[in-house]
Amino acid sequence: MISNVISMMTYIIGAVLLAIIGLATPTSIAEIAFATSTEMIIQAQLGVLLALVFAGVTAYAWLSKLEAAKKLLPIKRSDKR
Repeated sequence: MISNVISMMTYIIGAVLLAIIGLATPTSIAEIAFATSTEMIIQAQLGVLLALVFAGVTAYAWLSKLEAAKKLLPIKRSDKR
């Protein structure tokens, strides 16, 4: 039980780190590319934020659908322990 929680937390931490990279990289590139225009930097950052929100909602919907499919279609597993 505890090992399952630890394993799940490992995946969650990995996903969070990827999200941080996904947010920081485009923001840094936008600041370099639009160094003279504050308005363009704000627009780029807003675009990145909206894209991340959309990706999060889409991923949640997809994973929820997969979880529902797992409950509807029982998979026979052979445990050879």
